[in-house]
Amino acid sequence: MDAQAVIWRLEHSHYKFKIRYHVAAEHAADFIANEDEIIDVLLTDYDLLGMTGLELCHFVQEQRPEIANVLMTGYGNEYLAAQAIKSGVNEYVVKDSLGDYLDDLPEQLLAIWERHYTDILAAHAQREQEREIVNTINTLRSQNAELDSFAQTVAHDLKNPLSALSGLAELLGSSSETISDADVATISQSIASCGQKAINIVDELLKLGRSGLNEIEVTPVNTGKLLVETLFRLTTLHDKINPIIHEPENWPQAIGYEPWIEEVWTNYVSNAMKYGGRPCEIWLGGEYQADGLTRFWVRDNGRGLTEAEKSHLFQPYTRLHFGSQDGNGLGLSIVRRIVERQGGSVGVCDAPGGGCEFWFTIPTGLREIDMLSEWETVAHSE
Repeated sequence: MDAQAVIWRLEHSHYKFKIRYHVAAEHAADFIANEDEIIDVLLTDYDLLGMTGLELCHFVQEQRPEIANVLMTGYGNEYLAAQAIKSGVNEYVVKDSLGDYLDDLPEQLLAIWERHYTDILAAHAQREQEREIVNTINTLRSQNAELDSFAQTVAHDLKNPLSALSGLAELLGSSSETISDADVATISQSIASCGQKAINIVDELLKLGRSGLNEIEVTPVNTGKLLVETLFRLTTLHDKINPIIHEPENWPQAIGYEPWIEEVWTNYVSNAMKYGGRPCEIWLGGEYQADGLTRFWVRDNGRGLTEAEKSHLFQPYTRLHFGSQDGNGLGLSIVRRIVERQGGSVGVCDAPGGGCEFWFTIPTGLREIDMLSEWETVAHSE
């Protein structure tokens, strides 16, 4: 092309184009490859030094797709048009011998760039829309899996209080003529307590399903009290397995939502009872961490877990399978959700001396602790 005529026409149009001119195609390619350079349109002849204009356009399409490619040629035919499309040419301009094509060239380039820019925006919007659709699908799949886990959780978590309630009611009915008034009062109180516990479980699980962290009341956690509640809920399992449970005299401080923390302890302790050794021995403890979290743990004397088994825990549809034990308490995926909702994390590792250590962390709530060495570690070890 008559480069100087083209440059003069563009620079003297009222659009005030800023022109970068390169004689050799390789130099143009090097300049274009620099992403710091802002380039809107590549205007190139078909015949270049070093490569063809189509090859340069193809390079630009691969490296800088945001640039509009315009090919200038002295002839146009269907074959060239097909090759131009394959090479990423947006449009091509046919030169004439009199140079009349120069008259409309500024307007043509501006229109080509506007169309290309509009196409880029449309393509970007489409990709964003597709990404949102994929994210929505993944979210729905996750929610469906969570709902399934949630339904199983409610069913399993209600088994203990409802079983106790049923047993107490049956005892009261079968012994109504021989049982003392004091025993009737005690059994009736236990029935009411089991019923209320079942209601509380449903309420807290429903709250987990629909609320955010800002909708729950975070308070200092009374771990000792929560473990009393936990062991009461696990009375049937405890009486069946008769585990030896070691607890520290004092518990480290932490803050959280107590009803949910109780669910975590119920899951961990019930798993330790079911999958621990025989005789079953369980250690409970807690300690401060340097990151402002308190770490609680439950250790058992069972066979432990392989690395492959550990990697699948805390995921939906995953349960420990060491025999024919029925599930009690929350599924581990719900445990993870409960703890993460309160700013903590969960995990499992090998316990000292064998067995498993299931742990979780929640915020300590201590504001003025400077060094880990100043913290009192509260844990029980044998």
